[in-house]
Formats: sequence, C-alpha cells, structure tokens
Amino acid sequence: MTRFVRDPAQHVFLAGDGADVALLGAVIAGLPLRAYGQLVLALAPGAEVPALPVPARVQVTVHRAATLEERADRVAAASSAWLREWMPGDPERSRGRFTVWLGCAASERVGELDRAISGALEAARGARA
Repeated sequence: MTRFVRDPAQHVFLAGDGADVALLGAVIAGLPLRAYGQLVLALAPGAEVPALPVPARVQVTVHRAATLEERADRVAAASSAWLREWMPGDPERSRGRFTVWLGCAASERVGELDRAISGALEAARGARA
C-alpha cells in the first residue's frame, strides 16, 4: 500500500473565475489541511460564492466584475501581486513548497502570468538543487 505524506508548510495560490470552480474544487481536495495562502475568485455581480472546502489558513477573496475580460483582469492583478511578493528576483529567497493554479484560461494576460510564475518556481527549484 502506498502512503502519501503531505507537507504541512505548503503555500498555495489559487485563482480563477466562476467557470473554474469545479477544477478549483479538485485542486483544493488535494491540499494538505495545514496549507496556507490565498484563493482568489472573480465572479459576476450577483453570482453566488461557491462553498469550496479550503483549509483553515487559506484566505478566500472574491472580486466582482461584469465581463469575462474584467474578471480575468482581476485574476491577473492578484496573480501579479502574488508573484511580486512571493517570488522575489533572487530564487534563493523563494523557499518552501508552493502549489499555484491559475484559471481564466482564455485570457492571454493570465496565460503570460502563469508562464512567469512557472518560470519563477522552476528557477527557485533549480537554485535549491
């Protein structure tokens, strides 16, 4: 039998819009209970906030925007801020384990940030190797 041991110090950043809720739920289901970080949801005005079972130390922030483009902009802005805070220019300072998931797949701007975050995570991993 295989046992999986999850890292209790895992930092998470998850972001998406209403179309991403099912995928976010699957990602959240795999998180350790002691994970910490942020979940950013960009929803249409009046849309119900979904009940996602995030770990206690994961903060949920909901942004409201009328159009898909505006919701993608909210996700991009939050992702960019996270990248500046948690992935400094010096990969040696980027310690710890990260889970990052970005939705809004149709947004070119979010796609660019996804690639930037992936590159920063790879650089940090390489610096620790």
